[in-house]
Amino acid sequence: MQLDDAMTVQFTSLLDALPSASMAFSPTGRRPDVGVPSRRAADFVAPCLAPTAVSESLSNYQAIVISAAGAVGKSTLAKEIAAARGLPLWNLAASGSVGQGSLQGMISQAFGIGSVAAIDQALSGGRYGLVIDALDEGRIRVSETSFEDFIKDVGDLAKTLPGPGLILLGRTQIARTAWWQLEDAGVRVALLEISHFDREQRQEYIEKKVRSLNPSAGEAAEKYSVPFAAARDKVFELLSHAVTGGQADHHEKQADLFLGYSPVLDAVSVLLASEKNFAALLQDITRFEAGAGDAQSRGPVTILRKVVETIMKREQQQKLVPNMKLAIDVVAAKHGWSRWDDLYSIDEQSARLLGVYLQSPETVRIGLNLPDDLIAAYEEHLRPWLNEHPFLRDGAQIGNAVFESFLIAQALVSDVGGMRAPIEARLRDARHKPNPLMAEFYLDLISDGLPLRVGHVGFLYDSLLSGLRESHRMIFSFNGGDVADDRLESEAEVAFEFVDEEGEPVRPAIERCVPVDLTSELTFTRYLKDADIDTGIDVVLGAGTNEYELGPRVSIECRVLHVEAAALVVTGARSDAEPDDFGVTLQAGECHSKVAALPRVRTKLQVAWPGAEAFPWAKYASKAAKAPPEAREAFSRFRRIVLTLRSHKKGSLARVRDKVESQHVVGDGVGPRVLERLKFDGLLRLEGKFYHWVPDRADAVVGVSWLQLRNNEASDKLWKYLATIT
Repeated sequence: MQLDDAMTVQFTSLLDALPSASMAFSPTGRRPDVGVPSRRAADFVAPCLAPTAVSESLSNYQAIVISAAGAVGKSTLAKEIAAARGLPLWNLAASGSVGQGSLQGMISQAFGIGSVAAIDQALSGGRYGLVIDALDEGRIRVSETSFEDFIKDVGDLAKTLPGPGLILLGRTQIARTAWWQLEDAGVRVALLEISHFDREQRQEYIEKKVRSLNPSAGEAAEKYSVPFAAARDKVFELLSHAVTGGQADHHEKQADLFLGYSPVLDAVSVLLASEKNFAALLQDITRFEAGAGDAQSRGPVTILRKVVETIMKREQQQKLVPNMKLAIDVVAAKHGWSRWDDLYSIDEQSARLLGVYLQSPETVRIGLNLPDDLIAAYEEHLRPWLNEHPFLRDGAQIGNAVFESFLIAQALVSDVGGMRAPIEARLRDARHKPNPLMAEFYLDLISDGLPLRVGHVGFLYDSLLSGLRESHRMIFSFNGGDVADDRLESEAEVAFEFVDEEGEPVRPAIERCVPVDLTSELTFTRYLKDADIDTGIDVVLGAGTNEYELGPRVSIECRVLHVEAAALVVTGARSDAEPDDFGVTLQAGECHSKVAALPRVRTKLQVAWPGAEAFPWAKYASKAAKAPPEAREAFSRFRRIVLTLRSHKKGSLARVRDKVESQHVVGDGVGPRVLERLKFDGLLRLEGKFYHWVPDRADAVVGVSWLQLRNNEASDKLWKYLATIT
């Protein structure tokens, strides 16, 4: 059952299926990562849950895995489940390494060895349970083998339970992996996905959040409910219109997904909580349309950016500057200075907040053009204002994924406060949790005329991938920057495509050009899957991590491949039935690798570079085909066109027509003639908006399969065929 289906599981139904702690086991305090939440949050709004893999009543399962995209509210849900049923919550984000024996060790340490037998009896009797949050963060800290051992222990315990006594939560990819492993171990395990809020839930969420953020604004919202609702609904209208482009029927689901994303609702709530005069606020919101340019072409994040910037402008113009005038006017008058609107600009606020985010405010470069004693007075009076900034929680951390994403994008694109390099270092840290909106803000900011940097492509990849739902895939491609006539092309094309399980687009593709030169490196810090990279620049996998995860469906052809990890895991399918494009192929002019052991390979792996015949690659080494001079250019375009195809419905290989016919795939010169010949001879069949590969025809005409081309293999029949295309 997919997320798009109408059926959902209500939060109350989930709770009804879970055990309620009939016995009180008090934590010893030795494990700060384990606790029993004492009360539920007043502003909590229960999400609906999509039954991704559920075929019967939840009470019939032994474990329940709950998945979510980044920043959806997974940890909040974990706390609510634990608080509602009186169950302990084990937060792996605050835990040490997990592996074999860590589950039993946690129970013993958290509750005392004398309680272990009683807890075991309560679990096996269906009177107790355990909530385990942050599977993804637990996985980051350990090797794949250690995490599999941990899940095996979870499975061994789950198989002794009469009902769902174990509830596990994690981001989409690792949650599904845990579900697979538990099911393969013989556990009766359900898989749910947190859904986005519907219209009624959105309204309830915002009302509760405004009351929580600013009680006086909450009272005003209740007293002046009509203008409050008008301001709220106007923001929703603008965001929805930016998603749908005025075609509500066609894009209604996309609009609901964006509007029901909790960080978006948080940002709107902060805006509404900043003002008790909602009629005046409505006027400000109405101006978003005039200032957003072509929001339909740039997406809803353009409007969301206006929400964020309006909060910052109001913080500057209505709060700080009037009060700062009262505080330091005497010092300013002494110097004849009156440029109050220069203080606390959006860039200045961004820089200072980034300093708080990185816990290094002393490294921020503000660059205020003020006399020294005025700067000193300003900084002294500013400190308490910054601590109370609406973007912060408890004055010490960014309180919302929208604000964090905006600030990070500001640093990457504009280097506000000189914070680009520190933010890049943070994003390369494996402990950083990407969220989907950073890439959207980044792309919106560069739409103002700033360049996309090749060193940031991997950050965008991580961000966009973190927003994927269970039933969707993101196909990444990077083509260009090739060496021709001993010169490197100055530009490459990067594309992110979003498709469902049958290859149909679920949102518009993101396509950009990126400048490259001989020093350029394309870096992917954590993992890479569903990727097609064909470039003349270097590609870097990892950032000094112990382990790197690669695959499925990855093809890399580059100048130099750097593997900055001690271990490599090449992931594959759950069964032996893999499509042709499922494996991983790596081809490079050179490879600089820190891999010290044999790769763990669960799919097809082919590598080709000088020295690949040595340890640890020898088992997977192949020699790349070398085209004769008369067929070299045609072979390059032939291979690039064919390998653009990806798994499609009913096991075929296909790709959207516009992608196949793009400049960076077909190119100039012989490329268009190669494509026309493939169509004419029936190797490619155009059906509607998709090109399809025809395996039988390819075997008859050129004697090679898609997989052989993927592995850079060829045939004499292919060389002869290509030589006829001039």
